[in-house]
Amino acid sequence: MTATAWLASIMLVWCSMVGAQIIELGSVGDGRATFNPAEGLSGLTVTINGVSFRPLAGAGALTDDSEVDTSLQIYVEPKTADGVLRIAIKSTDPGIRGLDPGVVEGLGQWRRLNLSRQAMPYGQTWWPKTTYSVEGDFWFTAHWVMHESNSTSWQAANQAEEGAGPFPAALKLVYKPDTEGAYLPLDEVLEIRAARSLWDVVPYPSQAPSEYRQELADSVFVDFWGGRAADELLHVLQVIKALGRGNQRHVTILQNWQVGGWDALLPDSVWMPDYPPNPSVGTVNDLKALCELGKSMGRFGFRTNYRQLRPNSPSYQKGIARSAVGSDGKPLGYVSPSTWPAIAGRQEKEIRELFGPTAGFTDELTAGCVPSAWHDYAAQTGSRSMRATLERQRTLARLIKDTHQGPLGSESMMDQQLLGEYVDSGDFVVMNGHNRLFSPEFKLRRLNHLTAFHGMGLMYRFFEMPPFKMFHSGKKPYQTDRSLLDDYRCSQIMFGNGAYICYPFATWQHTITECLLVANLQRRYTLQPVKRVLYYRDGEWTSLQDMVRAGQTPNIVPWLPQSKQFGRIRLEYDNGLIVVVNRLPEPLRIPNACWKDLTLPQYGWVAWHPDGWFIAFSALWPTTENRVDYLRDDQEQIEYIDPRGGDVRGVSLPTFWEKGKAVIVADPESNVLRVDGQELALDPPAPDPLDSLDCGFVESLEGWTPGRGVLTTRVEDGMLKLTCISPDPTLWSPKLRLSGDRYAMLKVRMRISAGEMGQLYFETEEDPGLSAAKMRQFSLIADGRFHTYRIWIGSHEKWRGQTITRLRLDPVHGPATSQIEIDYVRAMPARGHRQ
Repeated sequence: MTATAWLASIMLVWCSMVGAQIIELGSVGDGRATFNPAEGLSGLTVTINGVSFRPLAGAGALTDDSEVDTSLQIYVEPKTADGVLRIAIKSTDPGIRGLDPGVVEGLGQWRRLNLSRQAMPYGQTWWPKTTYSVEGDFWFTAHWVMHESNSTSWQAANQAEEGAGPFPAALKLVYKPDTEGAYLPLDEVLEIRAARSLWDVVPYPSQAPSEYRQELADSVFVDFWGGRAADELLHVLQVIKALGRGNQRHVTILQNWQVGGWDALLPDSVWMPDYPPNPSVGTVNDLKALCELGKSMGRFGFRTNYRQLRPNSPSYQKGIARSAVGSDGKPLGYVSPSTWPAIAGRQEKEIRELFGPTAGFTDELTAGCVPSAWHDYAAQTGSRSMRATLERQRTLARLIKDTHQGPLGSESMMDQQLLGEYVDSGDFVVMNGHNRLFSPEFKLRRLNHLTAFHGMGLMYRFFEMPPFKMFHSGKKPYQTDRSLLDDYRCSQIMFGNGAYICYPFATWQHTITECLLVANLQRRYTLQPVKRVLYYRDGEWTSLQDMVRAGQTPNIVPWLPQSKQFGRIRLEYDNGLIVVVNRLPEPLRIPNACWKDLTLPQYGWVAWHPDGWFIAFSALWPTTENRVDYLRDDQEQIEYIDPRGGDVRGVSLPTFWEKGKAVIVADPESNVLRVDGQELALDPPAPDPLDSLDCGFVESLEGWTPGRGVLTTRVEDGMLKLTCISPDPTLWSPKLRLSGDRYAMLKVRMRISAGEMGQLYFETEEDPGLSAAKMRQFSLIADGRFHTYRIWIGSHEKWRGQTITRLRLDPVHGPATSQIEIDYVRAMPARGHRQ
């Protein structure tokens, strides 16, 4: 039967029912549902706990002016199954431009919670909500099923957290045309749940769990950022492997390895031989050696990104990659999902053949939150519905997973429709989480079974919101303020997430405790069902639903006053493990936590099993004021203490015991790690900073490092020769210790093929990081001849009187591609100073 014939037949059924008696649909959780076909969507009624309400009063199809038009014919087919009211809504009327969900009538006073993964990262309130009826003392939800939705986007008409009277329970659906003006037919499914218990109405994601979830639950996630050289990363990975002593699995992802440096030619990361890996990281052989070491510890993968589109991308130049377009045909600036199979299919195959990884990682796939951020409106090749674009995202994920026969990671883990069987791992971000109080309950109750999560996001993001001004100015206070890292770990454990090493953002002290404490703790809670989640309110532990019953709707919005009840949380897992965290300044006493009373300072936590065989904590050591990180697992016969600068049981350094024998002792301040009697340095050897600068590039780069936009580097004929493939290529100096008063000018002799301007940035000991406030521009002559450029910097107010620690030379600024040859770079003394 054709779609038209099918719709005609069901419309006849619908018409014949008009004026018929109200239909009993069956149970909806703890309530019952009825349907009056004569009233369409408005004819749905749910009765629970003595309250009858209409969840979709006034709902109907929308016209071009966004008004409900009752003349637009829609078919409504409500059914109940497994306690859920599932409403199919269809039409072939060409005039439909969306669907208005109407309003809830008959509920009276209500309160609402923001329970979804999408709402959590930024504290947004425009996602589907969970509603509490004050009069009826019950909960209900009205959620569109994304993988069955023909709509283009969803909109929240009312984001209020509480009120009285009518309000929209579901989101408004918007349909947009393709580039030929065609609209998809209305085709949606809405699910309504109602029950006395909160967690009986919040739906689970529909996808299956990850096939790698148990492996990931036993793994430490190693996230390599920063574009560091492969030999440095090899050393770091060897240290992490030594900490694991063969008893620990790792999933390692190399991030900034792509051609030309960070995101320079996306969606392409490598295309040999013309587009090799980032020269500042290493050659193909360097990265293959790093991959082999990573695989000896577990799994290793390489980051890609198939969303961003750069005009210099070889895939774009060859016509393989195309930009997604809007309904007006104008480019949207990101890759059309229709080209993913060709782009990713080629590239992931090449990555597999070059390096042999056993995992994958593709950036932004889970950071867009919903498919509407990825639509392409092209008439013949596009996808502009939630269901179609989501399917393309899922297909891309499976392509990468199948290519490498391993788990796939992605950025920020925001899109709950992909987590599990499609995207297995990644950094679990809560933006600016350090300054927010929030609940882990949705994650623990609705996502925990899907896969194992790690950390609390790429580290700097936990401490501020985009655009990350503090981080981009070079300020990373968590590297010196341990209390910030304490909060990161406290939140990570509150969420039941695994160990996460974010190199080079965290200290070795933090990394060692991740490997020796969190990695052993995570085996006790990762993937475990949570039995109870309680919040400390007015001196008592209470549930979230009882908190709402008592009149409080907890806030999730970052810029509003935070809900202090989210500052102290107690988790009780089905396997008996108990976890308590304290993120508030006032200490929290925990009586009888396994073997002693404990006091949790701010960002303190404790996890224990009541039978006494397991305990882990970051708390005051009993009868002292010394904060200690500690773990004891009698089943595994292991113990760990980080006395944090104090002396505990005669131990003054982080120490790990197995079967009563000290097998690991770490001394981060002395850069020493001892494992099974063997000693190794935590940090690789590094040259001392230069107190003068005179680089002639006779035989090497002399400590200079290519940055973003540099395709290849070579030293030849006593010169540094660069091929650049972006408008703003960068070149980093070695580490310096230059006196800003002694050196007043930088002399650079070079020739360029294109460009009118160069730039010199500098960092100082007092003010690390780059900014436009610490930069000098200089004019260029692009005639293919050598010229000597004198960059007078000594008069700069931020240079004068400072110790200069690093330079970044942008040899050209503007042209899409360029060839550069640098003869020398010299720091020249100020007048009155001898060289």
